[in-house]
Amino acid sequence: MGTSAIQSVLSTACPRVSTLLAAAAISLICGPILLFVEFQWLAPKEAFLRDPLAAAAEFGGYKVYYGAVSLLGSMFWSAAAAISLLTYAIVRVFAPSGSNAHYLLLGGLLSLALCFDDTFMLHELVFPRLGIDERFVMATIVLLTCIYLWSLRALLNRRIMLLLAFSLCCLGLSMGVDVFFVVPHMVEDGFKFIGIVSWMVFHFCLAIDEIYFTVGVRDNSRVDGSGLV
Repeated sequence: MGTSAIQSVLSTACPRVSTLLAAAAISLICGPILLFVEFQWLAPKEAFLRDPLAAAAEFGGYKVYYGAVSLLGSMFWSAAAAISLLTYAIVRVFAPSGSNAHYLLLGGLLSLALCFDDTFMLHELVFPRLGIDERFVMATIVLLTCIYLWSLRALLNRRIMLLLAFSLCCLGLSMGVDVFFVVPHMVEDGFKFIGIVSWMVFHFCLAIDEIYFTVGVRDNSRVDGSGLV
């Protein structure tokens, strides 16, 4: 398949997505799932929210829905990583020089690291058993996130960054209430799940924007007040 054919496929497959539509997608994903967990009768809410192994240890046995929200969160982490890394590869093919989309690579690698951490409970169980303090791991995650945000500094004037800000606020609240307050799991894990979904939606929108710019179907300004910007 030639370059022109690939450009045609990309431009057809990647429609414009507004930040309002992205916010609606977050609501449609998170709303029904969290409402179901809140009002379902199958098991305590914590059985859906906690890691599957932790839920099995606390409630005994194992049910297919144990850790369902936690597993969905891991899927959204991995989706953000796959989207970012694939888009970075596409950008490098069409613009091997002159592209500043290195933040796609950083975002993909950070999402992948967070996926592994969340899925295998690295900062909660694995690293502490290896003698690595959990606070050191969390500080490292914060530092890597700051490096990633610095790579995005050129995009601060774009409306899409509101999605990232919302995601980080939710994830930060989840970490904050976990450290400083005793709150129901629904509050802590609810904020975390919304933050993860918002993180994935942000990277999805950013990927679409970069693909449009790279294949040449959008002008170089990328700021018109109506789409992803």
